[in-house]
Amino acid sequence: MINQLLLTSVADIINVFDLSKFFKAFNNIFGKVGRNASEEVLFALIKTKCLSILFYGAEACPTNSSLRQLFEFTVNEILLKVCGAMSKD
Repeated sequence: MINQLLLTSVADIINVFDLSKFFKAFNNIFGKVGRNASEEVLFALIKTKCLSILFYGAEACPTNSSLRQLFEFTVNEILLKVCGAMSKD
């Protein structure tokens, strides 16, 4: 018998996606290059290294509005951190 992953709540889905790994990867990149790199370079690194961690398994899980809001919130937090750190104001 094949074991099936039963996702009953948003908390179960968050555990599958493990946001801590995403933020760890982002903080490693941002800590190394920070303000020394352009926004384009940072976004390219985030896209290749971090978003794959965030969206791993997304195709296999049922999506609902809570999960979409979680993804939007996470990406928005990263955008605010990068753009806020890059601004001279």
